[in-house]
Amino acid sequence: MIQLPGANSFAALRQTRQQAGPCRTRPENLQFEFWVGQWDVKQTGAESGASVGASKIESHADNCIILENWESPGFNGKSWNFYDLGTHKWRQIWLDVTGRRAEFSGEYKDSAMRFEGEAITGKGIKVKSRMTFFNLGPDKVRQFAERSTDDGKTWTTSVDYTYFRKK
Repeated sequence: MIQLPGANSFAALRQTRQQAGPCRTRPENLQFEFWVGQWDVKQTGAESGASVGASKIESHADNCIILENWESPGFNGKSWNFYDLGTHKWRQIWLDVTGRRAEFSGEYKDSAMRFEGEAITGKGIKVKSRMTFFNLGPDKVRQFAERSTDDGKTWTTSVDYTYFRKK
C-alpha cells in the first residue's frame, strides 16, 4: 500500500525549498522581474522609429541575479542586478566595451526601480548617475538616466529609452 505524505511533510518540503532558493520567494527579489524578457529598444517619443538597440534580460540563480545583455550597433555591455540583503537595496553593476564601469544602488518605489550611483569612464573620469526603470505594464518599460560631471550640481539626460517586449 502506498502511503501519502501528511501535511507536516508538505510544510517541511516547502520550507526546504525556500531555504534552498530564497530568492524565488523573497518579495524583494521579485521587484525587478518586470524587466526580464527580450526587448526592442527605441528612443522615447520615437516609438515608430528605428531601434537604438536590443536587450535580453535574464533571471539566473533562482531569481537571485538579473543579467542584462545590451546590444546596439558598435556597442554592447552587461549589467548584473541583485537585491543586497546587507544594505536592503537593489544593486546594479554595469560594464561595457568602452571600459566604462558603473555601480548603482536603489529601490523599487512607485512602480519604478530607482538607482543612483557613479560611473568610471574608460578614461578614468568619475560621473555621478541616476537611473529609473518605469514599469509601464507587461510589455513596456521606460529607462531614463541622467549624469552629472560637477558632483550633482547640474544634470543632463544621458538615456531616455522605451523597451518594447519582443513577441
